Amino acid sequence: MMFKKKDPSQNSSERKDNKKRKKIKKKSIAILCAIAVAIAATGFGIWYFAIRDPENQTGTALDQIGPGDLMTLPQAEFAKDEQIEVKDYTVYGTSLVFYDRTFEPMKTDGFFGRNCSLRNIATDETVTATFSGGADSGIDLQLLDEGVYEVYLADGYKPKRAYMPSYFLSDPFYTMSDHGKANEIRIIANPTFLRKYNVVYDQAYLYLTVTKVDEMLPTVYDVAINPSGTSGVNEYGITPAPLEDGFNESQQSWQLALLVKMRLEQAGLRVMLTRDEDTYTTTLGGDSSMAKAYEANAKVFLTLAMNSNPNYGQPYIVSSPFTNAKLGDLISSTCQNLGAPLQVVSHTSELKQGNIYDDFVKDQAYQYTRFSMTDEIREAGGKVTSAGMMSDWQGNAAFSDQYGMNSVVFYYASTANIESHAYYAEHVDAIADGIAQGILDYASIHNSIKLD
Repeated sequence: MMFKKKDPSQNSSERKDNKKRKKIKKKSIAILCAIAVAIAATGFGIWYFAIRDPENQTGTALDQIGPGDLMTLPQAEFAKDEQIEVKDYTVYGTSLVFYDRTFEPMKTDGFFGRNCSLRNIATDETVTATFSGGADSGIDLQLLDEGVYEVYLADGYKPKRAYMPSYFLSDPFYTMSDHGKANEIRIIANPTFLRKYNVVYDQAYLYLTVTKVDEMLPTVYDVAINPSGTSGVNEYGITPAPLEDGFNESQQSWQLALLVKMRLEQAGLRVMLTRDEDTYTTTLGGDSSMAKAYEANAKVFLTLAMNSNPNYGQPYIVSSPFTNAKLGDLISSTCQNLGAPLQVVSHTSELKQGNIYDDFVKDQAYQYTRFSMTDEIREAGGKVTSAGMMSDWQGNAAFSDQYGMNSVVFYYASTANIESHAYYAEHVDAIADGIAQGILDYASIHNSIKLD
């Protein structure tokens, strides 16, 4: 058998053709890969901008939660018997309470005694609180982790999805800071709030958003301390004289305010004083101590003052009757534990020793009104305590619908009892520690007070 010998020039031509075909094949694969990448990038871009474009930005923690971050998708719809209407709410200190009617301070609400559940849409975890009647004993906003929460209210044994009659967006609420770290909280009722997950409702369902604040606004404070008294002429043209033993209310209030402020700031809170050392302060009007505290978004309003009861030789606290007196009880407990027990002012077992509710004002028919007696408590509570609505107090009308500050008055001594001055002087450091620690406990901030 004879084999035909190939022409060398022909082999060279075939090799060139093969190389050319391989180059074309590689180029085609590269083009296909580029097209695939472009399609994927386009798909991601469509998803990304659907989630992140300005029209979908809420300015809340929702912006950080993509569809892939959800443990389960939100429930698509709720039947009529799975819904419950919320008509109003109050914020007092760090506590949020919802109501089934327009808030009226002297009437029991239909949500009294009910559980409120907040479901974190990302983690599916639930936080539960009970509305127990006091404005300071609702949902503790200080304890909520960052996230977006659906709101449910118990109706019998069944939790129902809460909604509001129409679209609503609250003013921001800032939690008390822990060394500069805090959260901004908003209350939102919006049927399209979860549209990024393709969920749109026919009701303005209720949400709480808790968004981390990287840097607290310089105008926002946690505690406003209101030292009573004045070293100069007061609004009535009277210059108050020091007491016979040299115990001057203005000076003592100022010094105690500095001691408490130092302790709270050392533990990480932001604290403001409502007056300078040598100026007079009032609780009425746009330039008042009250106005300064509201403008600073304070959560606690602490007044330091002297009482005129000759029978009181130890300090005591007055709390708002619209609350469960939580802050006053905590201050009382810490003072007691630190060796500075307070005056027995009430024999009720409802409150801790040395803590008492403010009295209500009576009208001409001797019927109780919606107003409590002490203006430092009444005017600081915003909506809860009807600030600015009492006769002759319309100068504070701007505060009547604002978030309320948890206000207590700490009477550290009596102008009519010299023994109380000696008791205070002996226990002043323990009293300052007790007040500061009580406020920290109220805010659930566990930083210890360590002073040199």
